[in-house]
Amino acid sequence: MKGLVVDDEQVMLDSIHRILDRQTDILLETARTGREAIEKVQTFHPDLVMMDITMPEMNGLEALIEIRRLDQHVVLVILSA
Repeated sequence: MKGLVVDDEQVMLDSIHRILDRQTDILLETARTGREAIEKVQTFHPDLVMMDITMPEMNGLEALIEIRRLDQHVVLVILSA
């Protein structure tokens, strides 16, 4: 399984990555912005995207709409602190 974790806070990326990295069957990538997440979806093709809502440039909801347009089968999870 491939997962993409998107958050502008490095501490959140590190925490989620540390938790999910324990699972040997999950390959993880991270992104810091909505635009970067869209680019990674096009190249990495994740099965799961976990995204923060509040981010600079493009918020998480805007990015998720574009990601859904690119891949109708990806599982989307919204993260919010």
